Amino acid sequence: MNKIILAILLIFLCCFIPALGQDAEIETYTSGDWEYTENDTGITLTKFSGEPTEHMEIPAELDGKTVTQMGRDLFRNDSVLQSVIIPDGITAIGSNAFNGCTALTDVHLPNTLKRVDAGVFQYCTALERIDVPFSVSQIMASAFADCISLREVTLLSVIAIGDSAFDDCISLEKVTVSRKVTSVGAYAFRDTPWLEAQDEEEFVFMGKGVLIRWNGSGSEVEIPYGTVMVSNAFGESPQLEKVTLPDTVIQIGSSAFRDAVSLREVNMPQYLEAIGASAFEGCRSLESILLPQTVRSIGPNAFQYCESLRSIVIPARVTAIPGNAFAECASLTDAVIPESVENIHARTFQNSSKVRLQVMPGSFAESFAQENEIPYEYMMKEEDGFVFSVSESGAEIVRYTGSLRDVEIPGAVSGLPVTAVGEGVFQNNSRVHRVIIPQTVKSIGDWAFSYMANLEAVQLPEGLETIGDHVFTGSPALKEIRMPLTLNAMGSAPFDAETETMICAMPESAAAGMLEESGYTAAPFESCAEDAEVMALWAELNMAGAETGDACEGVVPVSAAVSGGSSAGISMFRVPEGIAKVDADMLSSFTGDVFLVIPASVTEISEDILEGRTLTIVSVSGSAAETFAVEHGLKFLLRARFQINM
Repeated sequence: MNKIILAILLIFLCCFIPALGQDAEIETYTSGDWEYTENDTGITLTKFSGEPTEHMEIPAELDGKTVTQMGRDLFRNDSVLQSVIIPDGITAIGSNAFNGCTALTDVHLPNTLKRVDAGVFQYCTALERIDVPFSVSQIMASAFADCISLREVTLLSVIAIGDSAFDDCISLEKVTVSRKVTSVGAYAFRDTPWLEAQDEEEFVFMGKGVLIRWNGSGSEVEIPYGTVMVSNAFGESPQLEKVTLPDTVIQIGSSAFRDAVSLREVNMPQYLEAIGASAFEGCRSLESILLPQTVRSIGPNAFQYCESLRSIVIPARVTAIPGNAFAECASLTDAVIPESVENIHARTFQNSSKVRLQVMPGSFAESFAQENEIPYEYMMKEEDGFVFSVSESGAEIVRYTGSLRDVEIPGAVSGLPVTAVGEGVFQNNSRVHRVIIPQTVKSIGDWAFSYMANLEAVQLPEGLETIGDHVFTGSPALKEIRMPLTLNAMGSAPFDAETETMICAMPESAAAGMLEESGYTAAPFESCAEDAEVMALWAELNMAGAETGDACEGVVPVSAAVSGGSSAGISMFRVPEGIAKVDADMLSSFTGDVFLVIPASVTEISEDILEGRTLTIVSVSGSAAETFAVEHGLKFLLRARFQINM
């Protein structure tokens, strides 16, 4: 009986499936020399079967129906056609519609056209000029490529110009575009006289801040503020080693840095949204790159052949990773893939044989790793602005996504000790001013605190054993730092070569020796402020969750109870700017441990403020408050290093 039922089902499917295929076919109609298809907006011309003609006027209607589109390849390789008139009403011309029309010299485009599709006029070698109507906002890839007679083009309303749009237009001398252009593809004007003539300025821009060419020759470049997109301006720049992109850049175009074989360092913009195809392909010296969390898309081949790249963290807004994005990356060992990624091409990590994925349990990335036999480990969910990866030995911070000004890294997460601060965790973060690292941390990865414009203080814990390459590079606000006695390994150039940071180390310690070998001057241990104590007090105060009290005679008291089971209280009292004298009456409501923040305007401090309380004075250098603290043996904190936010 089961075999009979199965046979009936097979017969049914054999009959039914072809019928489905027939229903899915788009019906084609014929009217004179034209074939067309129909949709809700009008009809699309798909074929012209008439005799070749030198002059063609595209019909506005067929069979009483409005023509709205011309199909792809419609007149491709027609060697007879010389002129064509396309009527208003047509909004789209399919790709390669006039590709290879070598006799074509005159084209009238309609005022209803929205864009010029890919390859539409490619290889129209006799075309000298074309008027692009105001209705056109996009010129797609290779639209006019290899039009070797084209001399002039005006694009007054175009916003985007695709890859190779005018590539190899060897007669193109005049290009007029509006300020509306925000995107220009790779090689859009390659081998044109117009582009070759743009050699007077170091940076050549088009439209609204699109950088299309760099005429410089140095090894380092800082791209001007106001740039919104980098086209392939730096492709094949073998001497280039370091690039700094301003935060105004939102798009790195296709092939932007392709084959910049010496490029080692890229300071990425804070609000970057897109990385184009092959943007960093062939950047063989690039070891590390931090992708901002604002990135939404990564193009195919974006980092292919980056053979020195060791790790990558995919931003949480990315939903797909295309083919060959990280292929042929021989040194790539770690790739962090967030839950947001729902599609990974089979060739994304092709021939990157050392890669190990960090994934979320049950995520698409986990399934991808299993199906493609790629090693993987679980990444923990984000907690309090930290993203962790987990191994048997503990947790490693791989990214900080929070917005706090003052950050205290947790010592444990889900019962596991936090043992490492990973590569580039805080890189380019301009929000963070201070960081406390717990005693559990044994290592800090490359670039972890680099290019942090406002970083003022980092407490390195006793127990720290290793810091990586360039850890504090490009963080000029960091005035001093203590190297712990436990430090026994230090990467190359952890600080800028001519750093203004005071680096303190215990004489004859391993840290002092490594600093000297690397060309840094180590200051005596006691020269730096008591960072551990200062930062611990700051952390304790922050944890207390201060509450603002009532104003009293122009003074705003702030107090809080210390959390964590402390029976004694800690209070903070800030004297406003302009007050000249501080006395006990101001502090009558405060006992126990009190942080007293005193401005430079105070010139007189009464000794009666010492009665009934233990004071920590916070003020500026050279103030009356500092003198008072020294005379009475009080703990004094420089306000430059210790900022109270009220």
